[in-house]
Amino acid sequence: MRRILLIASLVPLFLTCIPARAQNQSKFAAEFSDEWDRFTHVCAEENAGSALHTFGCRVVTAFTDHPLHISAGSIAPQNGFGFGPAFVYGTNFQNGWRVRWSLDGVRSTNGSWRAGLYFKGYPSPSDPSIATQPIYSGYVQAISLSQIDFFGLGNFTSTKGRSFFGMREIIPGASILYPIFQKSKLHLALYGEANGRLVQLRGRSGQSSPSIEQLYTVAEAPGLTHQPGFFQIGEGIRFGPSIPKTPVKLTYRATFQQFFAPSDSAFSFAASHWISPIVFYCLIVTRFLIRTRRWDQTEIQRQIVMTKLRRPIASLVT
Repeated sequence: MRRILLIASLVPLFLTCIPARAQNQSKFAAEFSDEWDRFTHVCAEENAGSALHTFGCRVVTAFTDHPLHISAGSIAPQNGFGFGPAFVYGTNFQNGWRVRWSLDGVRSTNGSWRAGLYFKGYPSPSDPSIATQPIYSGYVQAISLSQIDFFGLGNFTSTKGRSFFGMREIIPGASILYPIFQKSKLHLALYGEANGRLVQLRGRSGQSSPSIEQLYTVAEAPGLTHQPGFFQIGEGIRFGPSIPKTPVKLTYRATFQQFFAPSDSAFSFAASHWISPIVFYCLIVTRFLIRTRRWDQTEIQRQIVMTKLRRPIASLVT
């Protein structure tokens, strides 16, 4: 994965090797030529006489333009702010379908990283009064977090029991967002997803607190040495009313997710959360234990759920 990120980070250099557009140049190649032209000539011409404004224009272009740009964002709490290359491309077909592809990878200062390939397709509305259309998405994402806290089991733990561990997860999956009333101003839509989730844990040494395996045993931290793969499905509802006479649109979403571990059903559980503009998330975690096991059987998996739900990207819930 590090090699992939290294190769991807060199992609922007390809822009410097793009010749002037020829008459028979393809649309795909023309996207690169146009971006390079905007980065070099357009910024210089629109800000002639001001080197500072030209520099600012090029910085904005580098972070926001397409098909290549610099991606930046928070990976997860305590795992830093990541930067990396991103590629986006879209195609509008004659049958009315619009398809968007994107590929990005970011890495933070503490060694955490995220990389993924994403696809999104949706039909163009034939009626201008239709506000929303079904959106079909597919994705493959990998994420590695260098530092996650674990304080022990139960609600009465203390900072003395603090330990660290790292994790890596691979998520292939697909989702659909289907509007119920396409002409409604509430933009009400149903949401469904199906994902595979492959998790691998590791120790985290050299920090202010010990690595998890140095402080806890398997009995004290169930799931420490065995992390089964999950088949995860989810369903939910989303609506986004707009504030009258303003461009502000509020988005609310409630989702319920079920995690099934085929190799060991004791690790199966469920999670539900609510996301709104005011209250960022409200998390309730329950577990479906098909076999009679202790309530804390999947404590580490739950810890990852709670850690990653604090992120804006709800698709990374484990």
